[in-house]
Amino acid sequence: MKQVFTIVFLLMLSFTMSAQDTIITRTGRIQLATIKMVDRTNVQYQDYPQSDGITYVMDIEKIKELRYHDGRYINFISKEKSTSNPSMTTVGVNPPYKNPAAAFAFSTIPGLGQFYNDEIGKGLWFMGIGIVSSIAFNVSYSNVANAANHNNSTSESNSGAIMLLSGLTLIIDYIWGTVDAVKTADRKNKENGYVVSLTPGMQYNTIAATNGASGIAPSLSLSISF
Repeated sequence: MKQVFTIVFLLMLSFTMSAQDTIITRTGRIQLATIKMVDRTNVQYQDYPQSDGITYVMDIEKIKELRYHDGRYINFISKEKSTSNPSMTTVGVNPPYKNPAAAFAFSTIPGLGQFYNDEIGKGLWFMGIGIVSSIAFNVSYSNVANAANHNNSTSESNSGAIMLLSGLTLIIDYIWGTVDAVKTADRKNKENGYVVSLTPGMQYNTIAATNGASGIAPSLSLSISF
């Protein structure tokens, strides 16, 4: 059980350290990224999920909107429509993108996938069933072992039935909770306008080096339409 909590903690830490942001250009191209810095002239970012990779620079004049993983977004008003400062921005909040892979990973412990999808009541339900089933399974397993040592066939039979029932309930709870978390994340994304396309595309980005030099490098990207 400690190993399971350790794995889930590491997964949660990895998702926190490398959160998915989105850059939408004025041409409609979608770039999954981890945004590092935004100033009046450009945006510095890294390809998601390669947060330790190359830092790219994109001119703000080419960007229509930035969407952050926590639901915040920045919409850049074009010069043609701006009546004052061309660099003026409007900031608002969109519903956060729910990653189905993250929901699947959190479901290692029943209920956590629902918590990730902001369904606290449903998450407590799945977690409660998982806890009760685990306790019943462990207790009945111990009773079966003790009954076998004392040659008590009646007690062993009753405890065995409880162990089988609780184990089956635990498996169903895990599978049901995992499927529900993944489907709910996908449904929420569709309701909020996030539609993921798995078609890779080639793009060329400007590299900003530490010595002030710059260059062009190709990279693969995941296309998303909203």
